[in-house]
Amino acid sequence: MKKPENVELNEQETEALLARLSSCSLSRSDKKLAAEIIQSYIWLQWALQETKLSLNRLRSLFGFCKKTERRGYLSSASKKDGSAEGSSTEEGLELAKTDGLIQEKPVKGHGRLGHEDYTGATVVEQAHDSLKPGDDCPNECGGRVYSLKPKAMIVLKGHALASATRYLLERLRCSLCGEVFTASLEEGAEVQKYDASLKTHLAIAKNYAGLPFYRTEMLQNMVGVPLPDATQWDLTESLADGVYPVYYEMERLAAQGRIVHHDDTVVRILSLMKENREKQGRERRGMYTTGIVSQVGQYVIYLFVSSKLHSGENMTKLLAKRSPETSPILRMCDALSSNLTVAFKEILCHCLAHGRRKFYEIYDYFPGECRVVIDALALVYHNDAVAKEGKMTDQERLVHHQTHSAPIMKGLYDWINLQIEGDCVEPNSSLGKAFNYMVKHRDKLTRFLEVAGAPLDNNVTERALKIPIRSRKNSLFYKTEHGAFVGGMLTSVIHTCVMAKENPVDYLTALQKNKTALFKSPQDWTPWNYRKTMEEQALSQAA
Repeated sequence: MKKPENVELNEQETEALLARLSSCSLSRSDKKLAAEIIQSYIWLQWALQETKLSLNRLRSLFGFCKKTERRGYLSSASKKDGSAEGSSTEEGLELAKTDGLIQEKPVKGHGRLGHEDYTGATVVEQAHDSLKPGDDCPNECGGRVYSLKPKAMIVLKGHALASATRYLLERLRCSLCGEVFTASLEEGAEVQKYDASLKTHLAIAKNYAGLPFYRTEMLQNMVGVPLPDATQWDLTESLADGVYPVYYEMERLAAQGRIVHHDDTVVRILSLMKENREKQGRERRGMYTTGIVSQVGQYVIYLFVSSKLHSGENMTKLLAKRSPETSPILRMCDALSSNLTVAFKEILCHCLAHGRRKFYEIYDYFPGECRVVIDALALVYHNDAVAKEGKMTDQERLVHHQTHSAPIMKGLYDWINLQIEGDCVEPNSSLGKAFNYMVKHRDKLTRFLEVAGAPLDNNVTERALKIPIRSRKNSLFYKTEHGAFVGGMLTSVIHTCVMAKENPVDYLTALQKNKTALFKSPQDWTPWNYRKTMEEQALSQAA
């Protein structure tokens, strides 16, 4: 049998065909059979399209689809198939630039790093070997030399994560009394086998760079400085035992934040997986890494918790530490039910980017409708970018959005309601579900139009969760809940330090060397004030 041509019919064409069939001379049973065949064909076509959408979503989880949701991809697709022409956010942004709403900054430099960028480099000042300022010119021209700006050179050297120094101390024994005399270490030599900096680098490599212990062990064996994975764990756990007061202080501060974002990603914990195999029925078996981002004044605190609790439960535990007299919290998350189990005074916001993503995923199948939504939201994000560029206060930003974004959102929702009420979209289709999501959560998705400081989306948490996801891709799992707790604690401290633009190596090393003072007053040793504390210590000791 020859393969038939692919025939595509829309709803109007189908109805017209059915009308023509009903007017022909076929018997009633033949007409009924033909109509059922056509309707089955349309239903099958719709079902296959929905299945293809689901498969595309599944493929995206494994990295086989575009990893970004930039509109540039949609623009190129529109030009190829000729659809969705007309409205373009790029045109709107270009118009905004010409109107002076956005000032494009010229690109500076040529992409090369200057020597000032190497802030962690050891500085060596080298004087001239034969001249100093004021000396006669060697060319005997009668002039004198004077100082210029030093010529800068950068020399980079490679070394293993852990390096070792082997001391061979001479020993002498008295032939009469038998006492042994051992040479002393040179002044400034280390007396501990495992230096504080080693613990710091191991923790950063494992919990931030995602380098598994066994891989580090292999690399160290290659360079002749063995460092077994069990030893690495002992050193990392020892570091966590010395810095946990800072983590709990960060938790306390995060609970007082005005704006808190949170979300989940999956994690594997072998001890919990073993327990899950013994569970019966519908008992919970989930394991999650919750990312919490709290804005506390001018500081941002990042917390990561890996356990069998989902983000709603972890948020409940965190907010239990919130001061009762504090104003209601602005809480940003997506609309999953696991994110909503929080019993505290709050103003709940939902992620606008999640709503946008539902249309981005089905753009190839409904380009016209999806383009309307994506273009409208792009203009809203543009307005938010203008507010950030202008460094507006929360109240000024609210007024700006109410002036420029509120009409856009009202027009968008009027159009969506018209599509739904006019039966222009199948409610159970992917497009219908995307529309219903926007309508159902309208109040929380548009909170930025009502509350000063309310965020548009939860992207800050999704970016932060890339850190534990990186570790999950490389190390695959935690062995125990204790190991997951240690990993989450160190990741929280390190990432908060990095985002505060502090050097995590200097910070963690300083915490280890000032352990006694840290345990007495952990509030003085957060990433943003530890340098001031160390300066005050140095001044008091000098006095």
